[in-house]
Amino acid sequence: MGNEIQVFLKRILSNYAENIEEGKKKKLDVSDLEQKVKEKFRDIGEYRKNGGYKVFAESMIEEIIKGTLLEINASKNNKRIPELKQSMWILGKKKRKERDIQQLMFEFSDELAIDSKKWNKKFVSAEEYKRIKKVYQFLKEKKNEILFREERSLMLFKDVDTEGIEAEKYLSYYKGKAFLKRIGLTFDDIKCKKYSLPFDYWKPREKRLNDVCSVLIIEGLATYRTIIGLMEEEHTFTRQADMVIWGYGYRILSSFEYMEELFGERTDIDIKYFGDLDPEGFTIYCQLKERYENYSISLEETYYQFILEQSNKFASKIGKEQHFIRANRDKVVKELEKSIPFAKTIIETLWKEKKRVPQEALNRETVKEKSR
Repeated sequence: MGNEIQVFLKRILSNYAENIEEGKKKKLDVSDLEQKVKEKFRDIGEYRKNGGYKVFAESMIEEIIKGTLLEINASKNNKRIPELKQSMWILGKKKRKERDIQQLMFEFSDELAIDSKKWNKKFVSAEEYKRIKKVYQFLKEKKNEILFREERSLMLFKDVDTEGIEAEKYLSYYKGKAFLKRIGLTFDDIKCKKYSLPFDYWKPREKRLNDVCSVLIIEGLATYRTIIGLMEEEHTFTRQADMVIWGYGYRILSSFEYMEELFGERTDIDIKYFGDLDPEGFTIYCQLKERYENYSISLEETYYQFILEQSNKFASKIGKEQHFIRANRDKVVKELEKSIPFAKTIIETLWKEKKRVPQEALNRETVKEKSR
């Protein structure tokens, strides 16, 4: 039996690997991984007594040599001795159980018109098979009660894997809608209806909906009104967009579906997003992008650069409880730093100091000062 640090690390990595499908990989933060190992000990003193970071790093290097872990070349070094990359890949070991598409077509043919051409593959995963079977069983029961989409989604999928999405939300995400489409069903077929909450939007009067090619989503109402006013005045600062949408905070996560009523199946629209520089702002953006992954959604870099440059004046302590989800912060940083070199430094400093920069830092006074 090896050193306790080595034993605990192996167990943690094994647990990760067994929950990741074979052929896939997951990114691990080395600092977070060491923290999980530390938590296995009574206190930090006991961890150090067993060799501390030195043994942890040596054990990590062993796992790299064995092929359990892969270094991410683009990741920075952690500047400790022995030196490790800050992030690494862990490879999955979970065996995939697949079903033949032709077998599915035969098994469920009395209720489902499964078209193999829509799957673009010969096999489906065990998880996908379970979802199909749940729908098939529902159709066999011939229920007539019509529920709202989220209710039906929960009733159908509460006991099965829903691709990392909460069961009640699965059918409102692109992945859930694509699943229904693959098995040839509509919401009417599974006895449910959706309620689309319209969003407020502005566009030039002369612009027809069919001609809209670019959309700007603004999280807050005051900034939404300011941007519209500047656009109407054709101010040189503003980025012109064919339509501006008021996101209304988290509400945009559900109201964005109204895009389908306005534009049908069009997904070729360039959509930009602008909100607060804080954990909630990052989360809203990341969830919007994930839920509607069939749309082209990205950050409005011009406006984010503006409030980043204003951070010394307007950064303030976060006044209410917010969930600090580092993965969402990192996604925003990665996107912004492509065109704003100083974005990472400022955002990470704000994060560390639990500060934020509100979108309202972009207003007529600050824009006027900037334009001088």
